[in-house]
Amino acid sequence: MTLIDTLAQAALPDDALGPSRRRQIERLRQVGLPDSRTEGWRHTSLRALGARAFALRADADPAPDLSAEIQARLLAAPQRIVFLNGCLRTEWSTLTGLEDGLRIDPTLAESLLDTADTPVLAAANLALAEHGVQIDVAAGRQIVEPLQVFFIGATTAQDLASHVRIRLRLHAGAALTLIEVHLASTATRHFDNVFVDAQVAEQAALTHLRTTAANPGGSSYQFTRYQLLQQARVTSFAVTPGLGLERHDTSVLLDGKSAAYVGGGVLALAGRAHADVQVRVQHRAGETRSQLIWRGLAADRARASFTGSLIVAAGADGADARLSAKNLLLSAHAEINCQPVLEINADEVKAAHGATVGSLDAQALFYLRSRGIDAETARSMLMRAFAMEALAVLEDATMRADLESALEQLLNIGTAAA
Repeated sequence: MTLIDTLAQAALPDDALGPSRRRQIERLRQVGLPDSRTEGWRHTSLRALGARAFALRADADPAPDLSAEIQARLLAAPQRIVFLNGCLRTEWSTLTGLEDGLRIDPTLAESLLDTADTPVLAAANLALAEHGVQIDVAAGRQIVEPLQVFFIGATTAQDLASHVRIRLRLHAGAALTLIEVHLASTATRHFDNVFVDAQVAEQAALTHLRTTAANPGGSSYQFTRYQLLQQARVTSFAVTPGLGLERHDTSVLLDGKSAAYVGGGVLALAGRAHADVQVRVQHRAGETRSQLIWRGLAADRARASFTGSLIVAAGADGADARLSAKNLLLSAHAEINCQPVLEINADEVKAAHGATVGSLDAQALFYLRSRGIDAETARSMLMRAFAMEALAVLEDATMRADLESALEQLLNIGTAAA
């Protein structure tokens, strides 16, 4: 069966969420997978993915032996949630003994919500997710140790389509750092569908970091939604090397006065990797603020796409919306598509956007070469400086250092002279 057949004909979990699940499956049957005619999907084709056959469950598969590197990363995270091929592994997770005020509930009750604007692939997640967690931070609690969520892929007898749901709620005045880590213990051809739904209450603060390991055969879709109430703050950052096919949609709802969202990321793609990032920020209350800083690099035959949309609704007077998206083509065969969107329906608004696609500065390369630096090192230095600009969204020096380390491992792409 094709992917759409697998999803549409799936036996739904027998639980209290049955009516909601059935509505989403019916929508999936009627709408089907997005194609080039679907708004926002011009640069990403699901034709090859949609023609493939997938199994939906891996519960019966024995847990693989994890590499020493992955085991070390798990042990180094005192507060962690671990999913293996889309299944929650409670024996590897720390669901108890957490910092005071942090609670993790490994159920999906009350976490699957029907919303009219949910993308169709996210609707498939709403229908089929059997594994997920609800994360709750009590009012006024400042959680010191980051909570890390590991998504680990491992080879199975059949390629899998997994659906994981994370519901996050920060109550008034709470603070949390959430770190998503996507890893492959072996090269896989799975399709991962992740939905992260976060509500950040009055004066609460969320920092959300996401790193992905390169996996040329893998495919991934993620929908992340943030709802910010009055004076809430969210900072997000993603490091993306791209998979065989990767799409990440982010929806930011600035629903409270003086709410603020700062988002950034780096796309560093090589080989035939494909990544499509769409960020849509809706200013729906007055004096809200958003800032997007993204950098993209594509080498070989990689394809990157970024769309940043800043929407200021009527009545959201005093909003401040800013976008910077710069991109470097490191090969004649690479492709980068970048689209800024700015829509203003309010008064006294500050807004600015800039988007560029270019190549490494020839004069800067010449200058470095004239100082005795070889061509490969010179290109690497310029690429590093370019990518690190996006880290300006992060105020925490330790987080910046950790992400700099992750970026360093990716920025050897395109270092040979083009």
